[in-house]
Amino acid sequence: MRLFRICVYGLLLLPLLGTSSCEHGQVSKFVVQACTVYISTDSTAKPLKCTVAFDQCSMDIVDYSAAEAWIRATNNDVVTWKNDPGEKPHHQYAVVFAPPSPFGTVGNPNPPVTIGVGNTVTGGTQCDKAHPKLCDFKYTLTSDGTKCSDPGVHIDPNAL
Repeated sequence: MRLFRICVYGLLLLPLLGTSSCEHGQVSKFVVQACTVYISTDSTAKPLKCTVAFDQCSMDIVDYSAAEAWIRATNNDVVTWKNDPGEKPHHQYAVVFAPPSPFGTVGNPNPPVTIGVGNTVTGGTQCDKAHPKLCDFKYTLTSDGTKCSDPGVHIDPNAL
């Protein structure tokens, strides 16, 4: 079953490998629209190993290596973290952004991320064309309280 799931995720990522990420030397503007990040945990692995799989997500492999591909988003895109439906038993996950968050507003710069609920990208409170480094939003992913590895969300400042 696990091998089947890995193969399915590989097939889902295959279209991303065949797409061009540059146009005339410029990074193209990706539109995520509705990105889902499926999370699963291999509880038998020591240390605990979390796996993320992406569905309908544009990945930023131009600015980052494929191993550390960040979700590339623009304002009004929706990003949702969910338990992998095939995971048994289900684990409790948490996504916590170091302030600020790509979903933040002036009144609430670091809103909580609820697993299973869509989060609308706002670009945070400081991300803009003049400050592109402030458009990288790292977060901590935990499984049952244990830290996992997942890079973050990169907002395209040129699409703001």
